[in-house]
Amino acid sequence: MTNESGSRGSVPHLYLLKSESDFFAESSVDRSLSLDLPTELRTRIAESGLDVDDLLSRCFFHRFEKGSVVRAAVSGGADSLALVVLAKVAGLEVVAYNVDHQIREESSLEADMVEEQLRPLHVALLRHKVRVQPGPNLEERARQARYSVLPSDISTGHTADDQVETVLYNLVRGGGLKGLSAMELGIRHPILGIRKYETDAICASVGLIPLTDPSNRDPRIVRNRVRNEVIPLLCDVAKRDVVPIIYRTSILLRKDQEIVSDVLSQCAPSTLKELRECPPHIASMWIRAKVFEVTQLQLSWFHTQKCLEVVQGGPASTSLPLGHLLLRKSGSLKVRLPTKELVNLV
Repeated sequence: MTNESGSRGSVPHLYLLKSESDFFAESSVDRSLSLDLPTELRTRIAESGLDVDDLLSRCFFHRFEKGSVVRAAVSGGADSLALVVLAKVAGLEVVAYNVDHQIREESSLEADMVEEQLRPLHVALLRHKVRVQPGPNLEERARQARYSVLPSDISTGHTADDQVETVLYNLVRGGGLKGLSAMELGIRHPILGIRKYETDAICASVGLIPLTDPSNRDPRIVRNRVRNEVIPLLCDVAKRDVVPIIYRTSILLRKDQEIVSDVLSQCAPSTLKELRECPPHIASMWIRAKVFEVTQLQLSWFHTQKCLEVVQGGPASTSLPLGHLLLRKSGSLKVRLPTKELVNLV
């Protein structure tokens, strides 16, 4: 029996028990979870109508050894909670990380709620706080602050829908192959093959109540408009769900990107003179790849063309996003970071 949201009405929520009496009334359920959590979670998901083996086949967890540790970024949304659940079903241990950006007053309370939700799943939560001031480029600054305190091998709950959103976002910004191939299924994005409606269903099936970030509805954020307006419009125009189509395209483009990377590694210039002698298209790809390597910036077509002008002897410098600067100095090409540190490219 399911309710309107698709969850089983008999499943107790693994979330903030209302009182001590509730705790004792539901303790038998919690004990059953503690005996064989992966099996119990698998059973609940299957009873909701989802094919657990199909879900896991689209994840990266089969590449992990049984019992190994997944370090997961958990905001409390459906995607990150489903990441934890699927990792547990796959027989893996999970250490969760939560970052409070201190942008909203209630953010610390949300971290408390995340911790409560993870407890029945036997997952510890490591909490971090960063300070992100309101202002331009808030989303990107929050992202950089978040990753500055997370492990380098952190896993995130990005889904196929996020992949398509990223592809379209990079497309309108003039992104190249790397931007249009977007994210890659792997340790960093282990549930990239899963859909958002599936993460919602997974959470409902095991009684988790995801948190909703109100900023996800803010139309001032371009990504939100892509997610909430552009993708639904494309589906309406095409009279079909375009997410699987664009997702498959991103996979094909990633294969192309890998080939291009191999080509670049074989003809990589070691001096500014050699870079100038490269065909413009190869030089453009090299610049984008090298700048990404040292700054994690994905340059648009516009910024790439400005960089080429610097390389070819035009202006001595050009501004890059988020306070970075590309400059030609003493016969070499450098990037100046926001910290004023200079990093040599060639």
